[in-house]
Amino acid sequence: MPDSAPAELDLMLLFRGEVDDYLTKLNSGLLALETGTAKDPVAAVRELNRLAHSMKGAARSVGLGIVEIVAHYLEDLFEAAMQDRLQLNPSTCDLFYDGLDVIQHVVDSSGNSAEALADILTRLESVVNALPPKSDTRPKPLSAVQPVETPKPGTGPLRPEDGVRVPTHRFDRLMDSVAALLGARLEADLTVQALAGLLKTRHLEPEAFRRALTEQVDTLADQHHTLGMLIDSFWQDVESLRLVTVDALNAPLQRQVRDLARDTGRQVQFDLLGGDVEIDRSLLDPLKESLLHLLRNAIDHGLETPAEREASGKAPVGQLVIEAQRHDDIVTITVSDDGRGLDAGRIRAAAVKAGLLTADQASLMPDDDIFLLIFQPGLTTSRVVSSLSGRGMGMDIVRERIETAGGKVQVESQTGRGTTVRLQLPADMSAFAHRLESSQEASKKLGTKPLREDGTLMRILVTDDSPTARMMACNWLRTAGFEADTAEDGVQALARLADYPYDALVADVEMPNMDGIELVQQVRRMEQFRNLPIIMLTSLSSPEHRQAGLNAGANAYLVKGSFEPESLAQALRRLLSQG
Repeated sequence: MPDSAPAELDLMLLFRGEVDDYLTKLNSGLLALETGTAKDPVAAVRELNRLAHSMKGAARSVGLGIVEIVAHYLEDLFEAAMQDRLQLNPSTCDLFYDGLDVIQHVVDSSGNSAEALADILTRLESVVNALPPKSDTRPKPLSAVQPVETPKPGTGPLRPEDGVRVPTHRFDRLMDSVAALLGARLEADLTVQALAGLLKTRHLEPEAFRRALTEQVDTLADQHHTLGMLIDSFWQDVESLRLVTVDALNAPLQRQVRDLARDTGRQVQFDLLGGDVEIDRSLLDPLKESLLHLLRNAIDHGLETPAEREASGKAPVGQLVIEAQRHDDIVTITVSDDGRGLDAGRIRAAAVKAGLLTADQASLMPDDDIFLLIFQPGLTTSRVVSSLSGRGMGMDIVRERIETAGGKVQVESQTGRGTTVRLQLPADMSAFAHRLESSQEASKKLGTKPLREDGTLMRILVTDDSPTARMMACNWLRTAGFEADTAEDGVQALARLADYPYDALVADVEMPNMDGIELVQQVRRMEQFRNLPIIMLTSLSSPEHRQAGLNAGANAYLVKGSFEPESLAQALRRLLSQG
């Protein structure tokens, strides 16, 4: 008897994709109705009823009883709303959202506690039973609901990484690429057959044979070139399957803003711009987690209450905007609010209290560097600890998640005008991983190891505030034969240089405490480092930034993401050979 597990797995994967789509549309539709932005409220409720009904049928087909029951309750309530038997006020919307959360947890395999299930089912049943009876097809009462069976391995709800939903146009393009590859291979096969036949021919004169052979070889070379182009195109099409739009995060972010605004007594207008920007699918989870933390922080700490805003001459509704942009291989996500802004004085005091800085260091540090301290673990300026914030957790998670994904975090703020946090991420994580690993090939090309006169390996100091950037640079250098140490900022780099005679310095430009430009300037003022080879390695690519780095005393200026890994080692070898 054939194994049915693969078919069941495919069915569950299809179900998960279908229900994810339903949940996104249900959350978005509810938010539009609640905020009054639905163009046609009657049609919107009818669509929500249809979605709940379809979700109920899908759940029944795969035997997920709890999803079917909750969806049936929601369908009844949406039908009642269509018939004006139920008002969609914040309280009933809370009930809908909680029901959708239960379904999401089942589908994601994140689980629901028995208490949470009992609570939502009791609340749904209570509201449905309070409506005028409509039919006898209502879900079983709570007392009759049987425990949900744990799905068998391989047949239960799937994690996101277990499959990829592919848009039809991308699948069609992939199939076109396969067809083109098959056609090119067929043509190449015919050419090879012609060559084989030519080699067996004995009646041709040498010159005629040479011309015929040259013609076939030229044809084969052209076909080889075409195949290479088709393979490159095919690879790009395959890579595009990993891409999703930032708009995939819109529904959960809108929901988060809605709930936080209610909990904190704020009025918030939230907008997501650039939703059509595409990012690597593997970035969705770290980006979503980071943005949820940033939204929570902006609403709880940044945006004022309506009364506070009006007292300071602002509109009572706070503005919160997330904007996505893509430039070459970098995606920039900007989170901006028009709230009270960061209080540099309170951050300084909190940093001193936490032992991150001395009072003298804090007083001398520019505000822009002080603002970056909000990403330090345990640092909080909140006087009140709540369920939302105040424990000094969250912002450090943002930095850790973004840097682990190969990105960088920046922050700007103006007192009374708001705060902007900028997340920069690689658009293509496979390219990022390739670059991280490609130094193995680079080391083969670069040849012998760089040695000092005493026979020891040359040692390079890599200075960057991003742990991922430090790791990448050190990886490139070590596989090229160098020893490499690291520093997190200019201050730490100066201390390292004082302790050890490094052969060269590699430094980022934008860093807290002391940036790369100031670091280079200070190094060049020291007699023992006048001739030290220094390379700026940064994401800042403008001619002005490049000139500033060279004017400060750097010997070379390399832009992250626009050079091959071996370029850094090659530049160091060239500079070291000149010394």
